[in-house]
Formats: sequence, structure tokens, C-alpha cells
Amino acid sequence: MHCYPWFGFSLSVNVIYVCFLSLLLGRHFALDTNSNITTLTICVILERGSREILTNYDKVGAGIDMGLDYVHDDILPPEIRLRKVYRDAGDSCSVSQMQKAALEAMSLMREGIQCDLYLGPGCVEAVIDICNIAAFTGTPVISFPTGGITSATNPRHTFPMLIRMSFRLQAISDTIIIILKTLSMVHTHVLVDMSVGFHVSLSMILYERLRAAGNTDYLRYNKYEYLEVNVTDREIRRHLRSLSLSSRAVILLCGGVLTRRIMFLASQLGMTSGDYLYIATELFESYYWGIFTWRGDEEKEDQILRAYDSLLLIAMDEMANNYYKIFKDVFLERAESDYGYNFQTEGPFQIDPADATVAAMFDSIVLYASAVRAVSEAGENIKNYSAILDAMKGKTYESPITSKISMDASGDRVRRFYVQDILPQGQYDNVLEINGTSLEVTVNGGFHWPGSGQPPVDVPFCGFDGNDPKCSKAFRNAVIIGSVLAVFSVFCGISTGRWYYKRHAKKNPFWWRISPDELDVVPAHRPTTVSTAEVPQLKNSNESLDSINEKPQFQPVSLVADYRGVRVRLVQCPEKMYRPSHAVVRDLNIIKSLHHNNLLKFIGISLDEQGYCQYCLEEQSEKGSLFDLIAHETHIIDEVFKLSFIRDIVQGMQYLHSTVVTSHGFLRSSICHVNSKFMVRLSDYGLSQLRPHADLLPPKMSEDTQRDYYTLLYRAPELLRVIMSRKGTQKGGHFERRGSVTID
Repeated sequence: MHCYPWFGFSLSVNVIYVCFLSLLLGRHFALDTNSNITTLTICVILERGSREILTNYDKVGAGIDMGLDYVHDDILPPEIRLRKVYRDAGDSCSVSQMQKAALEAMSLMREGIQCDLYLGPGCVEAVIDICNIAAFTGTPVISFPTGGITSATNPRHTFPMLIRMSFRLQAISDTIIIILKTLSMVHTHVLVDMSVGFHVSLSMILYERLRAAGNTDYLRYNKYEYLEVNVTDREIRRHLRSLSLSSRAVILLCGGVLTRRIMFLASQLGMTSGDYLYIATELFESYYWGIFTWRGDEEKEDQILRAYDSLLLIAMDEMANNYYKIFKDVFLERAESDYGYNFQTEGPFQIDPADATVAAMFDSIVLYASAVRAVSEAGENIKNYSAILDAMKGKTYESPITSKISMDASGDRVRRFYVQDILPQGQYDNVLEINGTSLEVTVNGGFHWPGSGQPPVDVPFCGFDGNDPKCSKAFRNAVIIGSVLAVFSVFCGISTGRWYYKRHAKKNPFWWRISPDELDVVPAHRPTTVSTAEVPQLKNSNESLDSINEKPQFQPVSLVADYRGVRVRLVQCPEKMYRPSHAVVRDLNIIKSLHHNNLLKFIGISLDEQGYCQYCLEEQSEKGSLFDLIAHETHIIDEVFKLSFIRDIVQGMQYLHSTVVTSHGFLRSSICHVNSKFMVRLSDYGLSQLRPHADLLPPKMSEDTQRDYYTLLYRAPELLRVIMSRKGTQKGGHFERRGSVTID
């Protein structure tokens, strides 16, 4: 049954009663005796009476009072006041106390108290009840910590009135997954402490996030073990031996005391020497989940500290500024004087009394007051709860103790999480910083690993039990023999190849020479391809790239001819500048040895009657050059084509960089040729001796000569200031690869 169909919860009989009660009582505005002052009522419904509760009102009450004092003095105008009405939500989050918060909220309505804001409770089930009640009037609810309230069945948008000022279990689970992905760990084992509700809820959310991570292996190789309240050392050892047979990443969803026991017993079993990864969570120091420390037993401290070398700890940012110490001193006095809460009796370890729970309650009052002020200054009714919620969501306000209160669009506070590595000296080092909302990762340093210094592997080389067949003696002998034979075969192959190459080169030293009589030039309506000289000419340094694109005419220099029954492309060499010297022939022999799918095959050189290099012969490309393809717009080039072209260019350049050619030096779109299969093949490589010296010079503003600056558009900036090497550079080739795809 639903009182409001848009709010997707099935409510209990007690909660449904609120529908009719709210209709009978109506909305009662709390007004001061002075009609010019509007008083808004904050209904604080929090647990109290137990130090094991995170949001113990005896502890945080002074923080709420200090927040009210601050907003009255520094945020709210004199005509707007806040008053606090408190109701006890029980002393635990047990089933017997589950409905107490809802009953107290209904009691407030029967008394005629209209709550303008619900602050609390801290228990998850109690928060759901308060959200159901708040849905009838649209009243905002600010709660802490509320971790685990949302799930796959109850997504965040089903709680439109809820403002969360603390951590989200989903963000913590995502942080754990980020650690696993960073270290390439898939086989995981989760140990869950059943005595702490936080860890039980976190285990369920972690399972959901692993399922949503997109990698089925996370669930396939993930196992859970639930530890009872009074688990013995013998049972812990059994769990550790069991998990060692299936995983090397151990997620400890346990309190500080139990984590300390597990790490000590793992050390005794030899499982903390660097072969295992342990992940634990201590968002901030609190007796709710115990103290994470290796101290406490002098005889074991050194051994536990060494064991903690294998432990990564997830913590929440403290967000405290310079005024926090002043706030803490005043808070301690008021907590003891006003609420009788003595922090010195909390235990043997020193814990910051004004922890994240106290700061969250203080900031909750500051956030609400800031939203009320924003709505008031906008000229709207401060009783318009929808406007108040809008003023809190997706906004950032100043806080005197935590600097900023930043809320996302859903109404969750933006928090950062740190992945801490425990150093051998016992210090905590923040190696990763993760934004809990965007999951953006910032690396602050390197991990420290015990043993070899290398992170643990997901699956050991010899398997989890060490009995993998590849670790047997016979297998090792076979691997050694096979490796020796493989090396010997490679050596023989290289030697044979070198011998054949030298013999073949000596057998026909003039393989590259082609007579002009063997070429039958084919007339064409327009050039099939566009060579270097066919692109628009940028004649001086004052012309822009846009001016190039505006020139409609092309000057064909490359020709098409038939050579021995094969259609080839003729590229004109610099006119009567080079004869086939020994250096040119050496380059030609190197080019002949290059074979790759993304390189255009070089055929030879045609000489004129005086022995000068006249034409270079290459394979013909059916679709022309990449520049030609774009300039004539003969085909629609979508994203798939672009990615394919980029891949082909990169593969061709990578191959050149791996050979004795080492680099291209003059990569541009006009020498990227496209065949009938739309595969890009590079040309104009290897013949460094045929480069005109003028093309290697840096550009000068004072040049009077007519020079083609087009090729300089693809050249790396650092090479524009020096005389470029004829072979170019590999680093410059990286720039050319980007330019060849983007400039045209």
C-alpha cells in the first residue's frame, strides 16, 4: 500500500498511519512570539546510550549545539532562527529497536510539532522509515552514515528527500575494486566480521559492485567466509589455509582487533612475506569498528608490524582545517558539561574525540542553514522544502571546520578515499587518492611490498597448491631443451638469411635500374594519386593552413605507367640533382629487404640519358593517397575508416622504427596511399640520399625564395629550429603520425 504512488516503498501499518495523521494535523509552522521571526524546527532523532554506536547522541549532541550557535551568528539573518527537538532512537541498530525512530517521528506529529528537517537516525533501517515519513510532507532528511541504504533494488533516486553527509558503501566497494584492478588481482577471498553491521552491509554491496564491474571473473573466483562473533584462532587458521588454495587477494571486512589477530596468525603461517595482498577498511578512528594498530602486545608488535607490510588500508579524508583544533577543544568541554560524555574512558588507545561523526553533524546544520539562507535571499518561501533540497543538492558551501561542504546532484557529500600503505617504520603512506563520486584516481606514490619488492601475482606460477604440471622436473627439462633448440634455430635462420641476402645482392647489383624504354606511360584524366608536389603549395611562411585548403587547383607530378605488365606509379625525382652513388645503392638494398603490409613496395629507379635519377617506381594504389581521398571527397570517411587509417599508419611507422631505417622523417598525408581494400600503405621511406638539402633547412621569415612550406606543417616543433637529419628522428615521427591524421 502506498500513500503517495510516486514514492516507491511498501510501508508498515504504523508508517501508513502517518498519512492520515498528517492530514488531520496539517502543517504547523513554529513561530516565535515576535511575528517577524520565523523559527524552523530541526527534529533530531538519534541513537544514544552506547559507545558502540557511531552516531551516539551523548557524543555528537554538543557538535549539533555548536552548529546551531555558529549559524545563528554567522549565516542566518536575524529574522530566521533554528530550534532543536530531540527524540531517542534507541541504544542499538537491532531488530527490537528498528521501529523506535519511526514511532518517535509519529509522536512528534501527534504533539503538533512540524519538523522542517529530520536529522538522523544513524541506523540504516531506521533511516528508511524516516524517509518514508518525510515523503508525506517532502521534508528534508540529513543522516549519517547511511552506508548501505541504497542497493540494486532500492536505487538512490528512490530517496529524493535524503541528504547523506558521510561515506557511501558503494564508493568504498568501488575503491576496493580499483585496488584489485590496479594490481591485476581477480582471485579474491572475503572474510566478513559478523559482529559489526557495517562490515555485513559492506559485504553485500561489494558483491553487487563486483557483479556490476563488467568482469565475470570477479564473481567466478570470489569467495566469502563469515566469521562468527567468538571466532577462535583455530578457526581463523583453517580459513587462511583454505583461502590459500584459491586466492592471493584477501579482503578483510573486519574490525581492527580481529584484523590484528588475522594478520598475526597469517604471519605465523608464512602468508605475509609478499605473496598475498590484504585489504582492510578504517574510514576513521572509532571504537565502533575497533582500532587498527599493531600495538597492544609488546611481544607481538614487531611481528604484527612486519605482517602489516602486506596490508592496504582504505581511509576517508579528514577534511579538517586550521580552526578544527579550536573547535575540538570547545567541543570536549561542552560534551562533558552538557551531556556528561567523558572521552577519557573510551579505551587504552588515544582516539580523536571530535571524529568524522561530530564534524558531520556540525556540517549538517551548516549545510541546512546555508540552503535556508540561499532560498530566503532568492525571495522564495523557506518552508518550501523542495527549494531547500534544491539549494543543498549540487552545491558547495563554506564550513568553519572542514573548509568546504560539497554535495553532488543526488544529495551525497563528495568525499575522497585514500589507499594507505603501511611502511616498515609504522607510518601510513597515501599511495592512491580516489574521488568517491567520480572515482577519479590520483597516484601519490608507489606501493611498498615486502620480500622481493614486487606486488603479489593473481595466480602463482606453479598454481595455488604448487602442483601445476609446468613446475615438474620433466616439464622444466623439456622447457630448457626446447629453449635451446629454439635459440639455435633462430641463429641458423638469421645466418642463412644474411648469407642469402648477400649472395642475392651480389648476384644482381643493378636490380634497381629500370630503362625508360620499359615504361609505357598511361594518360589519365586526372592524377590517380597525389604526390608531395600535388598538394597545394604554401609558398611562404606568412600563408596559413586555411589558405591551403582554399586553393582548388592541384599540380600533378606523379604519373602512372605500365612496367612489365604491371601498373606502377612514377614519382619524379629532384631534377638532375642526384646520380645513383654508393650511398644511394646502399639505401636501395636496404629498402628491398623491407616487407610489411603497410609499406608501399619500392620497385626501382629510372635514369635519364645523362644518368640522373628521373623517376622512382612504386606500387600503384587504386584509391590514391589519403590527401587525395580527403581533397576530392570521393568517399565518406566515417569514424571506422579513420580508426582503420590511424592503425595502418601506426603499424607502418612502428615497423620502420624497428628496422635499420629507424625513422621516416617526412611522413604526411600525401604519401599515405590507400589500396582497393582501403588499407593505408606508406611510401617515400628509406631514400634519405635523395632529399633536397633545402627541405632540411629550418624556415626563416626573411626568406625571399619561393619555398614549399607545406611539409613543415607535419614536422615536430623542435625540428623546425635546426637543420633536420636526412633520416629524421623517431620522436619527430610520433608528431608526424598525429599530424598526418589531423592537419588534412
